[in-house]
Amino acid sequence: MKPIRWCAIYTRKSTDENLNSDFTSLDAQRESGESLIKSRKEEGWQLYPEQFDDPAYSGGNINRPGLQRLLALVRQGKIHVVIAYKYDRLSRNIKDFVRILDLFDKYGVAFVSVTQQFDTSTSIGRIFQTMLMGFAQFERELVSERTRDKRAAMIQKGKWPGGMPIIGYDVDSTTKKLVVNRNETKQTQDQFLFYLKEKSLGRTAKLLNEKNYRLKKWTNKEGLEKGGGRYNKSNLVNILRNPLYIGKLRYKDKLFKGEHTALVEESLFDRVQKLLNQNNGTHHSASQDKHEFLLKGLVRCQACGSTMTSNFAYSKGEKYFYYKCVKVNKFGKEACPVKSAPAKELEALIVKRLSFLGENKKLVEKIVKEAQESSVKAFGPLREDRKRAQEEIRKVDEAAKKLILALGSSKNRFVLEKLDELEATKQKAEERLAEINLTVQKLEGQVIDAEIIRKNLKQFEAAFEKLTLNERKDLLRLLIKEVIYDQTQSKIKLTLRPLPDLGFVIEDGKVSFDERQEWLPGQDSNLGQAR
Repeated sequence: MKPIRWCAIYTRKSTDENLNSDFTSLDAQRESGESLIKSRKEEGWQLYPEQFDDPAYSGGNINRPGLQRLLALVRQGKIHVVIAYKYDRLSRNIKDFVRILDLFDKYGVAFVSVTQQFDTSTSIGRIFQTMLMGFAQFERELVSERTRDKRAAMIQKGKWPGGMPIIGYDVDSTTKKLVVNRNETKQTQDQFLFYLKEKSLGRTAKLLNEKNYRLKKWTNKEGLEKGGGRYNKSNLVNILRNPLYIGKLRYKDKLFKGEHTALVEESLFDRVQKLLNQNNGTHHSASQDKHEFLLKGLVRCQACGSTMTSNFAYSKGEKYFYYKCVKVNKFGKEACPVKSAPAKELEALIVKRLSFLGENKKLVEKIVKEAQESSVKAFGPLREDRKRAQEEIRKVDEAAKKLILALGSSKNRFVLEKLDELEATKQKAEERLAEINLTVQKLEGQVIDAEIIRKNLKQFEAAFEKLTLNERKDLLRLLIKEVIYDQTQSKIKLTLRPLPDLGFVIEDGKVSFDERQEWLPGQDSNLGQAR
């Protein structure tokens, strides 16, 4: 029987679009990985009982909670194979990707891409993977540069550069130019007129949907229908900002007169722009602001189950930071009773709550008990595996002794070959036994001391303030699994991962923590509700 090789499936999606649907691209990526594991079951491959997902995270860096949890388990020796749908799910940055591969290599972990058939359990696989990443990045940069230059040249000449059509226009299949769709001109006008009347993106989107207006629908080159979705605040503001409607094309910050016919008068367009600016209708990215959202990706809305994304707004000249329900962000205030949670206050409350945990003796003992029970559960199968390996070695030794007695002084070829086979079998069993003993030693080393946890939690708040921003974010993601925000009940539900020694190091007034320690795997510790 082949030894178990624990396989972790990593999934990533760059945007938060459709995250609340029944089946997302993360689910599709995971299913592909699970199918691959089943196909190699005879090699001992088994799915690791924890998900490693990063919804709405870019692959341009490795500051992703799901990936960091996965890498922590790799360092602990708990993962043997990492599986991703494509290599760029793991990283789009060649330097980061090579560093991750080096880490995998250091801990004997193979990386497998489901669709690209590269397996880094072999040296040639690692070479091909690195080459593939290098050439892919070079090709992307080259194609992007050529595309930008071509678009710039076409726009400056007033030509439609291609892309998705919008309401009011079609693309002539022969000339590739924008032509007016007369059946959609009223809807085009109403988009602007309704906004001037309602003075709100959310109410305007709702009114357009109630009129049974839908976004532009078209058929792509493969013959598949695209578009036709409902209006929301996000897509509506892009429509209202589009200078195509006044017969112009935008490239960077400049406008150029286009060859196509205008459908909206410039005076109407300018009034809408002025109102959008007054209402702060432009898109802002939280990453452009100085505030670091420490709980990004961890906060969820109790009322509708949606994630709560980082956001900010201006009021009387001041900037305020929020975790805002994705449904409200897309469809307006009426989409969910929970509007938003003040970011700084919520983050301070969570940090304060973590420091209070050390005062609760029963809670700390419960966390320790659950974590230790998790380790004990793992001992059972390991002990059975160790007994089987020891029994196999004993039987091989007995069979070898009998053959040696039967062989005597003769040189029977068959018996000699059989002895060689027994020696090979014994060697494999001894290797498996050594691997089992090593795993047992690691589990024995994970026994947690309640007093150590209590001491760390008591000094948590003071130590947390002295960490760098990145260290704060990393630490919270290693401790917290989920924060449920319940605005209607004025409650917060905080779910933690089992807490080992936090690894605080205090030296000359400076505090840091070591994330490479052996964190216990994903059994939840539900800490209840905090007001």
